[in-house]
Amino acid sequence: MTLLEFSFSAPEAPAPGLEVHHPLARRPAGLMREAKVAVQRLKYQLRPDMSPLKVFSPHRAMFVRLPKNASTSLMDFLYPDVPASFLPHFGADYYRRVFPNHFTQYLVFASLRNPLERFASAFSYYKNFSTVPEERKMMDEDLSFIKTMEDFLYWLNDHERLENAEVMNWLHFRRQRDYICDTSGNMIVDMMFPIEDMQPGLKVLGRFTGVERRITRRHASAKTKVGRLPLDRVRDHYGEDTALWNLVHTSKIGFTSRQALRAWEWI
Repeated sequence: MTLLEFSFSAPEAPAPGLEVHHPLARRPAGLMREAKVAVQRLKYQLRPDMSPLKVFSPHRAMFVRLPKNASTSLMDFLYPDVPASFLPHFGADYYRRVFPNHFTQYLVFASLRNPLERFASAFSYYKNFSTVPEERKMMDEDLSFIKTMEDFLYWLNDHERLENAEVMNWLHFRRQRDYICDTSGNMIVDMMFPIEDMQPGLKVLGRFTGVERRITRRHASAKTKVGRLPLDRVRDHYGEDTALWNLVHTSKIGFTSRQALRAWEWI
């Protein structure tokens, strides 16, 4: 276990879950996000059966589900009777804004993954498995000339900035930073662990939640050989993610505050 002293640049887009897709979205972005947060709070007050707190509250722990980071397997481990679709891939900043009181009282945790492996897994998902109509149309029609990840990388490299490619704003390609930080780039999750070696993290979760069962990896993707692929710009794009993942992977578990580290050492 280690204390993570790491700073990110500010995310360029709202945390997943806080995006506003509406004709009025051209109005001040902050105002529209606050309106969305208010609507989300009201929805969960009226329909508590749809609220993420339904699964978070029994364990007093909030799971920030990063796509392609063994999140379905972790759902099975923590909430075996809850379908994975019940918890969307929302960022920590969504939970902080929608459930501010619970956010400060619960353990907030996330899993991290080697960014290049995650990128390759995300490409495979979008190319072969996504059922979202807009994504399916773009991959099958607009980008039908892309057959392999090498094709995809050369196409991405033609963009002046990778962020200018629409696909890089899709959930599975977004930086892991976007899921664990607030709008200023401050990490707001309490604990992170790497999916490449989850046992230390699962041990802490088990001691905290009382969950005692074996984890079964679902949807595990094969490792992609990236040695000769033109990945320099992708490496740069995910550079901060890689630096954080290296720290967490080395230490097995990372905490973001001394208070959190001390608290879990006493479990």
